[in-house]
Amino acid sequence: IFMILATAGIYAYGYTKIIPLVLFAFASFSLFTILLQFFNGMRKKGAGIIFRNRRFYGGLIIHLGVMIMAYGVIASSFYNIKIDRVVSPGSTIDMHQSLKNSLPAGEAEILTGITPDFELLVGNLKVQERKNYVSVYAPVDVKKNGSYKVTMTPERRFYKNNEQPFAEVAIYTKAGGDLYLILASYSKPDNVIGIQAIYEPFIVWIWIGCALMVAGGLYTVSYRRKESDIKTD
Repeated sequence: IFMILATAGIYAYGYTKIIPLVLFAFASFSLFTILLQFFNGMRKKGAGIIFRNRRFYGGLIIHLGVMIMAYGVIASSFYNIKIDRVVSPGSTIDMHQSLKNSLPAGEAEILTGITPDFELLVGNLKVQERKNYVSVYAPVDVKKNGSYKVTMTPERRFYKNNEQPFAEVAIYTKAGGDLYLILASYSKPDNVIGIQAIYEPFIVWIWIGCALMVAGGLYTVSYRRKESDIKTD
């Protein structure tokens, strides 16, 4: 039942592609199984069982982290978007409109349903001398549903001892996903700036899952065998 409800919730949220939906369903089933083992152990032997049987529950925490990380990997792999635009300074890139213009109607509808309605106001190109490199960047004001959120500064760095420029990616992280901006190209004579915008949902879930895996591993190795340890089936 939990798997069905979780999958239905994910579908209702907009994640409607078949393959990732099946993967979400299996991840939800595994997640429910892990949580059930937690609660069954505490219900039968009290909450203290978590501290008295650290190897077992530390292992459950590790598996919990794996499942949470799986949600992030599935979402970011199947629902990431990439938009490339060449614009003049002062122009606005509407991510939803860009998706509608570049993708088939069905796919665009799915992705606009789960992608925040970001508007990117691209500022004037700037050049700044640093100690070891020259920075070329363009400030980009990010708005969501018309409300200002943050200014991002994707840049290219030209190091004095290296002929190849290095792209510095600007990152805006939220619980629902990460927005990446890259200064893909620019032309001062033509007064145009090339911006690549990438949105990957649930990236923070990958980091949360990794943190739980580390925490579970540390909790497991902190185990000290005692005669009073309670074994859990």
